[in-house]
Amino acid sequence: MKKLFYLPLEMYKERYTEYLSSQRGMFQSKVEALGIELTVYRPSSRLNSITNGVVLDPVARVNWAFQQTECLVSDIMNGFVGDDDVIYFEDFWHPGMEMVPYALHLANKKTKLFAFNHAQSVDPNDFTFDMRSWIRPFEEAWCNRLDGIFCADTTLEGFMLREWKSAKVKRLHATGTVFDHQVLLDIAGEDLSISKDKTVVFSSRWDKEKNPDFFMALVDLVLFERDDINFVVCTGSKELRSNKPELVVEAVSLRNKWRSKRGRFTTMPFSIRTGLSKSDYYAQLRDAKVQFNCASQDFVSYTLLEAATFGCAPLYPNYLSFPTALQHRADHLYRKGDLLDAKAKLYYLLDKTDTTDYRWVYQKYEGSVQRMLNIMGFQI
Repeated sequence: MKKLFYLPLEMYKERYTEYLSSQRGMFQSKVEALGIELTVYRPSSRLNSITNGVVLDPVARVNWAFQQTECLVSDIMNGFVGDDDVIYFEDFWHPGMEMVPYALHLANKKTKLFAFNHAQSVDPNDFTFDMRSWIRPFEEAWCNRLDGIFCADTTLEGFMLREWKSAKVKRLHATGTVFDHQVLLDIAGEDLSISKDKTVVFSSRWDKEKNPDFFMALVDLVLFERDDINFVVCTGSKELRSNKPELVVEAVSLRNKWRSKRGRFTTMPFSIRTGLSKSDYYAQLRDAKVQFNCASQDFVSYTLLEAATFGCAPLYPNYLSFPTALQHRADHLYRKGDLLDAKAKLYYLLDKTDTTDYRWVYQKYEGSVQRMLNIMGFQI
């Protein structure tokens, strides 16, 4: 029987990996439900926090991936991995990955290798782009050896074809982001009631590629005009962090400015909520009416799928993968970098009185795992 060997990402409180990569996560639960024989290399079930770095913790990443690689290589050399089996890396950038094809070659195995690419240096707005002088040859080598590379959207697929000389069309697959809204509902708990007020949530990282300075300019503009709208920045980190620290200083300054101007109001017009658990965050989404994004670096975005799950209207730039993800619906897309257009679309979504179902945003991604498995050779 064809087996799947799965190397999930480590789980971070601040990131989507908490619900993607866990034992009850979106990938493993779907594979097991389909009856596929699965071996999972998960060194621990501990939920990590990022103490070094921003997107991931480099120390935790190395410890986690090296332990996975060691166990997998041992299983290959001991004959537990067969020719017809498949090995799946949940992240294209996997420390120690070169030892896997090395072991397969020594063991004379034809086992296929697949990985999910979330961005890498092919994206000019990704944090690895500045590393391209040395990281690109490593990416090329992995691209050349992997039997298939999955990604969230055709935009990123195009970047890979353009930037990686080793990229071959037949190896690249824009299968969509792995998603299962029921996992989020389970995390949220029993209280699934939705009570919307005119609150706008910003849930991207506070890093420069997410353009929080644009968001703050929008906040300032809106709060100057209206006093019935509130903005909330959400993060799972203990404090607001950024790869451009002055953006954090500006956020605190903006909060203090409007706290002073609106001191007599009980609701903060601009607040920063830190240390949120996923259930806390989902409660915030249930209460908010709009989730705002202004990122230059994002593909589909888990924050989009989370917001749609809890009935939060998405407002995103007409850029990269967002028009496709939002089915080119004009109400949810503004001209990138255009404050006035963003404000007009925001007012429209906030002032709507009808209740809208946003399942159309995430439904197509509910089948991503099945698409991936079919490409891996499992008949689903």
